[in-house]
Amino acid sequence: MELGEHPLGENPHSAGRAKEWIRQIRSDAEQLKAVLWSAEEWNAIGKTMEIWQSRMQNHRNDIIEHLNWYKNIGWKTFLPDAERLEARANAEATAKEKARLAEWVEGNVRMSNFYLAFKRQLPESKLFGLLAQSGLPEIGRLSVLDASCGDGTWLRACIGRGAEPKRLAGVELSREALAEARRQSPPGVAYAHADPDDLPFASGSFDLILAVGLFMHMLDDGLRAAAAGELIRLLADGGMIVTFDFHSGTEKGLEPYLRYTTKGMDPEELGRLFAGLAVEYEYMPLGDKHPDYGYGFAAIRKSVGERGEPDAHES
Repeated sequence: MELGEHPLGENPHSAGRAKEWIRQIRSDAEQLKAVLWSAEEWNAIGKTMEIWQSRMQNHRNDIIEHLNWYKNIGWKTFLPDAERLEARANAEATAKEKARLAEWVEGNVRMSNFYLAFKRQLPESKLFGLLAQSGLPEIGRLSVLDASCGDGTWLRACIGRGAEPKRLAGVELSREALAEARRQSPPGVAYAHADPDDLPFASGSFDLILAVGLFMHMLDDGLRAAAAGELIRLLADGGMIVTFDFHSGTEKGLEPYLRYTTKGMDPEELGRLFAGLAVEYEYMPLGDKHPDYGYGFAAIRKSVGERGEPDAHES
């Protein structure tokens, strides 16, 4: 290029535009200095990141060390696992329900006739007709437990049909009802105050177990299962359990005080509670006006050779 020749060619306006672009770039660069970190700031940030990375590494190493310690001592015996937590929660719920049930039963016996009156809703002809066709020995030769005996109504009915008092036992939560049962019954009947999941008898003690109005007052599924397990444990080979409760849903027709303290039963739940035993269920409607409300009457049989789990009651 010769001296005096324009570096951008013949058009002098191109040089002016280039200078304007350069000035704009320099202006933008000056503005960026206000929002960009300086070299000193970058160094400080880098040092801070290094400090935090070191701390995180230390925390990670501490966690690994602690986990190895738990592993070495057998952490499952030291820390509760999900199954153990669930079992504890279920046990607490069952204990709470037992306390509620005992209080409710005693209070209902004193203030209302519902608890005891329900036990008389099962016709005698229904129960003793079932026994006559069950294949069990005659009632005078049977060991009988009423697992929710109230004032002893059904045990006295058994005596009236030829049962021997010394072969009969009754369990009840209400001390007041139990005192009345003892007062009205002949000598020899063994009455006991006990929770439904902890009955004071040896396994296989009874040929026939009556559970009239037993399950429908238990609102906790865990307590129902535990009570059913006790009845299975106490039932002799070839024996029979008879249950009588409101059919599921019938509680909706009760007055509020009873509606929320009653929970009906159905054949599906009985099948789960008494898994492995033969369950025969009959629905008994209250009447034509209430076809959806009724009772559930069940015969539950244990075949010869079937046994419940032994426990502390075993000698």
